[in-house]
Amino acid sequence: MTARPFRMERDMSKNESHPQPAPRSHAILRGGALALALIALDAGAAQNLTITYYDVQGGNLQELRASLNARGPVGKDGARHHGHVDWHVGWNYDYAPRGVGCRIGKLRVDVKATMLLPRWTGVDTAPASLQEEWERYSQALRVHEDGHAAHADQAAEEIQRRFAAVGGGMRCTQLGEELNRIGQAVLDDYAARDKQYDETTEHGATQGARL
Repeated sequence: MTARPFRMERDMSKNESHPQPAPRSHAILRGGALALALIALDAGAAQNLTITYYDVQGGNLQELRASLNARGPVGKDGARHHGHVDWHVGWNYDYAPRGVGCRIGKLRVDVKATMLLPRWTGVDTAPASLQEEWERYSQALRVHEDGHAAHADQAAEEIQRRFAAVGGGMRCTQLGEELNRIGQAVLDDYAARDKQYDETTEHGATQGARL
């Protein structure tokens, strides 16, 4: 799921690029409305997800399904899903003059991500068999959502690699435009991968995220 009830899907809002005046540029990919968890790739840190929950109730599978379908996050498609990941990737850099041209100085690529998952409030008093089924489902849903979160890290790493490969010789304004073009292309690619991931896994159903 990616952030929707019983089918798993990931809602991605449009990608946005926000160039800043010299000497810095910045761009962001927005996945939705939740987000938190900053990492600086140039410092070699791992992503720290912020996980939030919404409550569901039910004394049997049918009631749990109904609660998930009624309470799960609503996506851009207007449908509800059981889980969701919002992720943002942004970059900042300084210009470093080189002769008549310009090159990248200090580069920072940041990732923010938040995962929204269901929490069954009556799990402690439910029959053991139902608890086991919920645990199986919850683990499968988490695996699916982790796949979405991984796209954020992968996009950030690719942006960093591709920025590092850009040569000098351009004016600072031209360099900024080229970097933002490259960054936006990477974000567009990973937005498409996120969508394909949901289509391929049927929003997590093929990974077991179906109750």
